[in-house]
Amino acid sequence: MENKVRRKHRYKENYVERVRTHNPLKVIALLLIAIAVVWCFIAALRAQLKESDNYISRALAARMLVLSDTDMEPSQDDDHSRWYVKYMEELEKTAAITWDNEDYIQPEYAYAALTYGELREYLLQKNWDIADIVEHTGVDVKKNKASKRIKKAAFEKLYDYMILVNGNAGGVVRRELTIVGTPASMTSAQIRQYGLWSCVAEEGCFNFEGLNMDAYSDKRICVYARDSNIVYVLAVVDESVTYHNVWLCSAQGRKIEAYISGVYREYDVSGLDKSFQNTIADIGMESGRVRQLTIKNDTISGKVLRVSNTAVELDGYGKVEIADDFRVYKNYGMLEEKSINDILVGYDLADFVVADGRICAAVLKKELHAENIRVLIMNTGFGSIFHDRVTLTSENGFTIQKGDELIKIAGGELVDIYPDSEYMSDGRLKVAPLGLNTTITVLSVERSYGNPYYSGTLEIAAEDGSLVIVNELPLEEYLYHVVPSEMPVGFGVEALKVQAVCARSYAYRHIMNNSYRAYGAHVDDSVGYQVYNNIKEQPDSTQAVKETYGQVMRSDEGVVAAYYYSTSCGYMSDLSLWGGEKGGIYKEKTVNPSGESIDLSDEESFKSFICSENAEDYDYEFPFYRWNVELDREYLEGRINEYLKVRYLSEPGNILMKNTEGEYISSENPYIGRLISIETVQRTSSGAVRSIIIHGTDGDAMVRGELNIRYVLGPGENKIMTHTQTETSFDFLPSSYIYIEELYDDGNIAGYRITGGGYGHGIGMSQNAVSTMVKRGMRYDDILEFFYNNIDIVNIY
Repeated sequence: MENKVRRKHRYKENYVERVRTHNPLKVIALLLIAIAVVWCFIAALRAQLKESDNYISRALAARMLVLSDTDMEPSQDDDHSRWYVKYMEELEKTAAITWDNEDYIQPEYAYAALTYGELREYLLQKNWDIADIVEHTGVDVKKNKASKRIKKAAFEKLYDYMILVNGNAGGVVRRELTIVGTPASMTSAQIRQYGLWSCVAEEGCFNFEGLNMDAYSDKRICVYARDSNIVYVLAVVDESVTYHNVWLCSAQGRKIEAYISGVYREYDVSGLDKSFQNTIADIGMESGRVRQLTIKNDTISGKVLRVSNTAVELDGYGKVEIADDFRVYKNYGMLEEKSINDILVGYDLADFVVADGRICAAVLKKELHAENIRVLIMNTGFGSIFHDRVTLTSENGFTIQKGDELIKIAGGELVDIYPDSEYMSDGRLKVAPLGLNTTITVLSVERSYGNPYYSGTLEIAAEDGSLVIVNELPLEEYLYHVVPSEMPVGFGVEALKVQAVCARSYAYRHIMNNSYRAYGAHVDDSVGYQVYNNIKEQPDSTQAVKETYGQVMRSDEGVVAAYYYSTSCGYMSDLSLWGGEKGGIYKEKTVNPSGESIDLSDEESFKSFICSENAEDYDYEFPFYRWNVELDREYLEGRINEYLKVRYLSEPGNILMKNTEGEYISSENPYIGRLISIETVQRTSSGAVRSIIIHGTDGDAMVRGELNIRYVLGPGENKIMTHTQTETSFDFLPSSYIYIEELYDDGNIAGYRITGGGYGHGIGMSQNAVSTMVKRGMRYDDILEFFYNNIDIVNIY
């Protein structure tokens, strides 16, 4: 071993010596030759790379071809360099292309150019007319040798033609995007958030597997896209872009930092005369450099009265138009870009940045403390939110605020307000009672106890030739009138406390949802939200609200929506009934002490369940625990044909007719003719029917959604026999927990018997079950935890 070491060492010494003893001119000559060889190699490599840039790779072509046919999720492979594998495998699996290399997923093969032979195979397998393609594109797919590589320009022509022929049905479209950030300009946290193969554009977040998007930052580009996938970049449309109304984190010296479409960007600038931070700005870019910075720091604020897509109405300012590139930011806690829906009516939570007389941005500056709620008052019978007139009175009198004018109305005096009356010349009135603990009565509306009276204030606004009424009052006072309208006060205070917490949670969520913002409200007073002020305030329900003051249910995702209904069939559903995710706070289980989960999706299993009874079920003693109704064929035909059209107007995407290709599509004139049969297509594991097909002589209709099914098969005036052997009538079915069977007369279908259970959708709390649970000694918080999983009861004030 020692000799070997010595020999090795001697070799090194000799080598060094040889180099040292060479003639210097020879050494220089050899070095020049070596450099020349290296440069020749580099030049050849560059030429090869440049040449390969002219061709479409198998990997990229596979992605483009697959996405032209179908959606595919971005790769979940930890090795991001293998992004192409699933696309090449998809073509192999569907026999669209049979790759001629068993190791086709290896980079050397995948990144090599696609050949005409491979493309021809794909086109033939997909039934494309090659002669037609040649005629319209000028690319001779047929005559080129199978081994010949396809240039990108030729493939673009072919692909463009394929997209044109496929139309919108293919899913791939041309569109323009302004690229804000790519992984090269993102922080590591943002890369984790969006993904290594994702970029952010002003139009949203896009996946770009296999493409190099870094060169397109701060540019407007034209692409092929399918949903949130950039399939291919066609061209740079504009090197100059302006980011309007972005959040300028800081601008100082030679650097600016901005928050643009959810991405933090830093830019070098030539030098700023002033420093700015946490303000709104326009940033003009040209060829990747900042060319102009426009600061916008004029603000207005006030209580938000109404928010539409074109204007914000503020107390003290009236309607102010919204600019085209309007943005909303939340700057408390973590900076976020939000939407116009996050501007909550009834509260002063935002500063509005104004430029050129229009609102260009809203900055949400503080969290919501939901003490008040704004309720849209519907007309008599809850048919509409619009009123032809509004008649007001109050025992103690009231005031009308009309612009800057304050009008006093004496106690007992009546005021009639019409859309074209002088009162409405400013478009809005604010009405407030005089004195403490007083109310205003609306004589032009009737409720179950007569003309309703309201605490808080009323706002009356002109809307589309009619009037809308918004009642603003403290959330707790609102609940005084909701709880007795939603649950019988005879259930007792403990049961009413359950209802109070649910109602408060539900109301809070809908304040946040802001769905009535265009009318300046959070909810209306009908069953569409929570019935409000249909019954007078009651001592027990008011006590229940006070004893649960401020309490709501909260899960990991925030305050719970707290769905509830009248009566269960002995089993409850989760949100999968409405197409949502299974699990979460809503769990499918029996509504009895066992709380066990069983699968009722099978027809026979559900039939066995619904035709039996369990005295342990909390709803067992209530009429709609079980019910049935018989409907003759002639009646049902008329009902179905009428209500297919009625429900189409409400939910066109869920009322479908079968076309000549056998597909069910939305149809403006759904009609089945004579009824042949009714088929249950989808039943959830809780037993509720989600989808039916109604076969008729003139067509087959698919009805989706539990409420649509309940209306289309509604009994109308036909009597429903309940569990307590009492008869009643309902225009629609009490629930979709139903089993449908045919009734025959002399071998012919004469009608249908519908056996069902429960009243309502069956998600969340059963109100009648609560009554039984309280009688069995359960507390309100234990009851809430039975119906809603993994919740905490917390205080919002």
